[in-house]
Amino acid sequence: MIPEAHFQSVLEIWSELQERTVARLMGNSMAPLLRDGDRLTIEHGTTDIRVGDVVIFRTARGLCAHLVVRAVIRDGQEHFLVKGNQCDVFDGLVRKDAILGKVVEVTGSNGHICLDALAWRIVCQVLATRSYAAGRCHAADSVFWRMVKSVAACRPSFLRLDPAAKAYLWRRICAISRAFSPARPDGRANTGGVGA
Repeated sequence: MIPEAHFQSVLEIWSELQERTVARLMGNSMAPLLRDGDRLTIEHGTTDIRVGDVVIFRTARGLCAHLVVRAVIRDGQEHFLVKGNQCDVFDGLVRKDAILGKVVEVTGSNGHICLDALAWRIVCQVLATRSYAAGRCHAADSVFWRMVKSVAACRPSFLRLDPAAKAYLWRRICAISRAFSPARPDGRANTGGVGA
């Protein structure tokens, strides 16, 4: 076990140097973007965190990778509201100094994804907006969201996507991303691992 003071010192040095490390993801709370077993490249530091970034932060259970859905200033300090794609509720506000870094690349079930590429930044912004709306719906503490929920319940059934259609749509998004993403760090083209 590494003493907390030493661990914090290493993290501060890595943050200053914008060091990158690789870790393996355990769990599916961020599916379909990130899945169990995916390799994450983490850029340490908190200088450039924005809504739509997947951040690594500490919890009582260990390290967690979730999506930033809102930035909030409380008591003069910057906090981020974070949530997993598959989670019904928000993780709560995370202080900026509790964040270790952000995920910049993912290799695994969806091929090689560069989250800093423009196409993936847009996808992550959409996911963040959707996650925030879903979290607010589950909170159900505002009249607006109660109305949105009631309207959504009345929509025609032909507009609902079945799981196969959602999977197909996700594969298409990944394929389009690979077409517009830069080459992998090793110089090879992004061929990915997702079939049609």
